[in-house]
Amino acid sequence: MKKLLSIFFLVVCSVNLFSKTAQDENRVIQPKQPKKAYTLLFYEAGNNSLAQYLEEDIEELMSLISDKNVNLVAQVDIKNTSHIKRLYIKPGQIIECASLEKTAKNASGTRESFADFLAWGIPSFPADNYVVIIGNHGSGCLDRSKFISGHFLSRGIAFNDEYNVYLDNQDLKSTLEDAVLKHMNGKKFAIVGFDACLMNGAEILSQIQHTAEIVIASPEVEPGNGWGYTEILKIFKNNTPTPEELSKAIVKAYEKEYRERYAAFPGFTLVATRTNTVSKIEDNISNVAHCLEDLYKGPKGEAVRKLLMFIRRNRAMTPVFHDRNFVDLSRWYISISENFGAQPELARNPLVPKLQALVKDGLSLINNAIIARSFGSDHENIGGLSIYYPLNAAHASYAKTVFAKNCYWPKFLKNVPHGPTGLFA
Repeated sequence: MKKLLSIFFLVVCSVNLFSKTAQDENRVIQPKQPKKAYTLLFYEAGNNSLAQYLEEDIEELMSLISDKNVNLVAQVDIKNTSHIKRLYIKPGQIIECASLEKTAKNASGTRESFADFLAWGIPSFPADNYVVIIGNHGSGCLDRSKFISGHFLSRGIAFNDEYNVYLDNQDLKSTLEDAVLKHMNGKKFAIVGFDACLMNGAEILSQIQHTAEIVIASPEVEPGNGWGYTEILKIFKNNTPTPEELSKAIVKAYEKEYRERYAAFPGFTLVATRTNTVSKIEDNISNVAHCLEDLYKGPKGEAVRKLLMFIRRNRAMTPVFHDRNFVDLSRWYISISENFGAQPELARNPLVPKLQALVKDGLSLINNAIIARSFGSDHENIGGLSIYYPLNAAHASYAKTVFAKNCYWPKFLKNVPHGPTGLFA
């Protein structure tokens, strides 16, 4: 666990930033800043079980050596406090820009809260490149009505235990789109990062492909310590990185964090992905799904069904993540290509060479989209992009995702049973 230093509680006029009675004279309203190369906007939703780690994140941000080319701006909501803080973070210093009394409307995890933070931070801290990083609990592409933080009964990000709300995938998409249109003249965020669990999936990329040039996220759970901001910020010391260089630095810092400091967590993963070919990846997944369904409808349908079931349930062939309904797309692609080609009764079907060609194209698209990736020993052979592939019936909310609307994959899940009693039984 990162050491929590007391300086965090003393940086603004020797008062606790998260005290319930912050005095007006201790609050500095920051005017619009000169334009810089980067503004990093941290939406820190800590009204939940990971509150202590967000406090440590802010402390790490203070390690910034030079802010000549970067602004660090954060909105921080910590559990068991009465106010949400907006902070401007400089080397060794925090300037409190605003203290907002918590309400159901502005609580972290609401669309209104996230939108208002972006509407304040983007124009107040102009930059050539905007990076938004959403911190804390995350759990993938499904939206479920029941909310219990940390138990994966909900799907979204920025969980708020006090008000039982979170950003669902529609909130995420619409809020980022509004920010791009209203405050950025249509220019995408250079990077959208998720310092949270289970957010690097094909479905999430589809959801925000039109608002982010690069997405940085993990398909796996993240330890509470999250990203290593002290190491990341070193890149701004003497140069101005490109967004891809910054993305690589983030992934490299994450690997260093969990190989050197927290080696007890061999399941770490982090991936930086370009979004400019997401639509092609969607099309490729649709074509693979169509081809497999056509094979299933052919004369060897039962053999196809059994082979698909075998591949899906074999962990070596189809690696899964903490939520076992999500699999590594690249490894599954490789396994279906190899196994369908190795079955004499199936390999003679002309659809199998077509399937293998589609898989080859898909793997190339995925690999070319990925800028950087880092994996611990538990996931050394994965590609790093997950896809929803449930062992039971697909959740109803899956149909609401942009990916499900654009891609044939959900129909494949429905039309090709993988179990003896029906869909993924």
